[in-house]
Amino acid sequence: MYSTNKSKTWIPIASRLSEPIFTVEGLSGGAAYMFIVRAENAHGFSPPSPISEPITAGKLVGAGGRSGAGGGGSGGINVGGSVGGAPTSELLLNEAEAVLQTNDIVELLEANATDSTTVRLAWDIDSGQYIEGFYIYARELHSAEYKMMTILNAGSGATACTVNGLEKASVYEFFLVPFFKSVVGKPSNSKRVRTMEDVPESPPHAMEAIQFNRTSVFLKWQPPYPNKTRNGVLTNYNVLVKGLDSHNTTRIFKNMTIDAGSPTLLLANLSTGVTYYISVAAATKVGVGPFSKPAVLRMDPRTQSLDTGYTRYPINRDIADDFLTQTWFIILLGSIIALIVFLFGALVLFKRYQFIKQTSLGSLHGK
Repeated sequence: MYSTNKSKTWIPIASRLSEPIFTVEGLSGGAAYMFIVRAENAHGFSPPSPISEPITAGKLVGAGGRSGAGGGGSGGINVGGSVGGAPTSELLLNEAEAVLQTNDIVELLEANATDSTTVRLAWDIDSGQYIEGFYIYARELHSAEYKMMTILNAGSGATACTVNGLEKASVYEFFLVPFFKSVVGKPSNSKRVRTMEDVPESPPHAMEAIQFNRTSVFLKWQPPYPNKTRNGVLTNYNVLVKGLDSHNTTRIFKNMTIDAGSPTLLLANLSTGVTYYISVAAATKVGVGPFSKPAVLRMDPRTQSLDTGYTRYPINRDIADDFLTQTWFIILLGSIIALIVFLFGALVLFKRYQFIKQTSLGSLHGK
């Protein structure tokens, strides 16, 4: 629904109707409304229907609300002749309405993605005499809401534009509606286009570890979430394994690529007593996204199994998230230990002082 008096965009009023009839309520009296209808099935929406004739709320159809209705076109012009300039303006609007709403004035020729968030539209105008500009409507395929932007048909006439701020790796539907002052024309054909892919915005998550044997661990994880942060079709995962060697120096043990269809890895040839840090990043054909926070893994040299005492938290958590490694906790623990040592030293000195005092008193009594 579109109102030339009340709104600057098309407003959805009903969806998923089973009957070809619908009553619109709550309209503003005296406002002119126009309507379009689109069919829908399991695959999506059809192109919009031709725009309806303008209907004024609160006025009976055929009551002479429009120029020339019921009494001929000349009657409307003569009545308006008493107001300077009004006949010409109203006649011009009537002519524009007749041209824009009955003919296919504009044809959308192409919709091409130029990057992951931008699409370039190009169209052809059959006759630009009654075109001041275009309303460009864009809808993500899985959304029922259209976004609208306005392009003015200045100079020799606009035949292309660039639409920015779109979702990455998403399918959009576009169509144009020409307008002239308050007259809105017939919508053009629609085009669908998919924006380009980009690198993922979030890392994989929910990593789990299952011991396979004394020197091997089976790892599995989940793709980036939510799905829209993947920014395309995942092609592979990059797995980075670091560890602390015998000299307590961090070095890279493995850097490997895993197919996106199997987010698992058998990590073999692990050394007992070595702490491993494992990070995973998802990749599309454009590039690699961010790595996950390092997960911590250690094989106990005594039990030859995963050191559950060392890893007090699930493997998919970062060691930096544990409060035992936080700076405030280390300072608090150090302060408590220092206080205990101080009190113990004071107690020892006090006991020694009492012992010396008792010894001195005993010596005096003996003499």
